[in-house]
Amino acid sequence: FNVRKNTATGETLVYLTNLTGCMTRPIRKVCKHFNIKMETPLELEAARSIFAGNEIKIEKCGKGSVLTVPELDEFEVIALKTK
Repeated sequence: FNVRKNTATGETLVYLTNLTGCMTRPIRKVCKHFNIKMETPLELEAARSIFAGNEIKIEKCGKGSVLTVPELDEFEVIALKTK
């Protein structure tokens, strides 16, 4: 994954790349992942997946947040809006 701040919108962008597949190389078909949990120390107001266009479920965890990304195919960008 890679993380960067979008200075135009103020959102934090998390880039997720799925590199799983069959044991053959090069990878021809990626295995989808479901319900990926990500913990962050950020207090989040909202989260959404850019490519899938879904709102992401957020749970408060202490002073931070836990996100549940419903599905990761090949690539996704998660936009995080902090409080």
